[in-house]
Amino acid sequence: MKSCLKNLIVLLLLVVFSKSVLGLEHVVSHGENLTTIAKMYGVSVAEILVANDIENANLIHVGQKLIIPQKRMVIELDKLYGQTRAESYLAEGRKANISAEESYFLLSFIFGPSGYDGEEQIHRVKTGDTIFTLAKEYDIPEEQIRSRNALAPHEMLMPGQYIYIPSPQAKIIFPMAKEVELLARIIAAEARGESFEGQIAVGAVILNRVKDPRFPNTISDVIFEKGQFEVVSNGVYLTVVVPELSKRAAQEALRGRDPTKGALFFYNPKIAQNKEYFEQRPVAAEIGNHVFTF
Repeated sequence: MKSCLKNLIVLLLLVVFSKSVLGLEHVVSHGENLTTIAKMYGVSVAEILVANDIENANLIHVGQKLIIPQKRMVIELDKLYGQTRAESYLAEGRKANISAEESYFLLSFIFGPSGYDGEEQIHRVKTGDTIFTLAKEYDIPEEQIRSRNALAPHEMLMPGQYIYIPSPQAKIIFPMAKEVELLARIIAAEARGESFEGQIAVGAVILNRVKDPRFPNTISDVIFEKGQFEVVSNGVYLTVVVPELSKRAAQEALRGRDPTKGALFFYNPKIAQNKEYFEQRPVAAEIGNHVFTF
């Protein structure tokens, strides 16, 4: 098993660093061009051209499949958890009928964490603090701090910034396929008719709650927390049709895109029943029909 896992890791690392493979797949729709597609995913036209070996940006067609390069950091499960726990994680995926390749590649490389299980503390960054010094101070891997706080590989810490420090025994949970589907379903139910950015924003709120110690620690627990989402309470999320745009929005939120800049709540002023409650909160962003607040 160890030999197989090692070979898988080497294979997937080669895939990750191959410019022609790593990324989300986008199918070109009517009215789209490389400029609009690049803006949608937050990448440059040049990056899409290189990733797909395209020479002429004007020669794309409806139905064409494009690789959209990713910019999320690479997390190696064996370094983060150790060999034994990495094998255990893959075993959990097999129980859910998820292949080792899909589990390891999709869940650890493309997506960020979807939850946390275990005790943690909050550290307020001081001048001179770095990921390296914090990892040494709290005796945990640097990757664990970066993953818990969704920090890019070379992102600098700022004095006054709050960082979550998981205990060494804390388990970082990566999203299984069913959680990605659930997030997309809630987005579809809550943000019907909203723009792509507006749908990503709804997903980002859910993931921001996962990161916040005042809320539950997994996507499922946040979504099913009593009284939080009307579409869950009334069962609408079970019957809603989930369009491709909502699935892509869920993926983008899981990659770390957050148009709300950290919002924890959202509401539609036109239909909200307890509008006064939300109006007392600081506004983070207004996107489409939704107001996002802290």
